[in-house]
Amino acid sequence: QVKLLPPGLPVPHVGWNLVRPCFSHPLFDGLADGAYFYFTHSYYVLPDDPAHILALAEYGQAFTAAAVKENLVGVQFHPEMSGAAGLRIFSNFGKIIADPELLQLTRSGAKRKYADQANYTLPGCAKRPRSERDPLY
Repeated sequence: QVKLLPPGLPVPHVGWNLVRPCFSHPLFDGLADGAYFYFTHSYYVLPDDPAHILALAEYGQAFTAAAVKENLVGVQFHPEMSGAAGLRIFSNFGKIIADPELLQLTRSGAKRKYADQANYTLPGCAKRPRSERDPLY
């Protein structure tokens, strides 16, 4: 589903937001546990299966910042306007395409590879290793 950002908030939402991966995935390799990315949007995607939510950000409420299903990955933010973190996303995307092992990991679902490490649940997000200090939880 495509949803409008919550009522009462200025739209479009324009600015920098902290993006938190829900589970380990090659797209976010080399980034700190949460990095800031540039957004300009009024809508967000809400996947039918919460396991497809790859990362979350917050603007009035938590929303999907990145989604993954098999070999498809999409982001809500603008990597091209997000400085070093955005360049890392582009670099990681190139590595995923170039490396058959990473591409297969993406297709099979990275969350399954890390499922045994899961110890925390975020509503709308797959179980994943994360600390309670995380502001989105």
